[in-house]
Amino acid sequence: MHHDRNGDQMTTSLEVTSELRSTGWLLSARGEIDVTSSTALQAALDVVIDGGAAVVILDDEGVEFLDSSGLRVIVRAGRALSDDGGQLFLRGASGAVARTLEVTGLLERFAEPSRR
Repeated sequence: MHHDRNGDQMTTSLEVTSELRSTGWLLSARGEIDVTSSTALQAALDVVIDGGAAVVILDDEGVEFLDSSGLRVIVRAGRALSDDGGQLFLRGASGAVARTLEVTGLLERFAEPSRR
């Protein structure tokens, strides 16, 4: 939950859509991934991973904010996929979200092969 200039709480929202493509599952996130909304991302990832997905591409182009709870969800999903022989790839992050992923090493760790 973030606060505006007056200190009032602002609700955060996250929309996650999923689409099965020939290359694997594409999950597109839009909004903010924080302690409040990270459960929505976790739930969307769990559905495709538990359904047997081998490749998941998480498109973060529409993500405006990412905190440690979102990072934890990404790491957990990557580990779950890897444990079953699958892979998680990140795509589309920019600005502060890309910097956060880069500093933590996750941008390189989960880079798509054509983008490494």
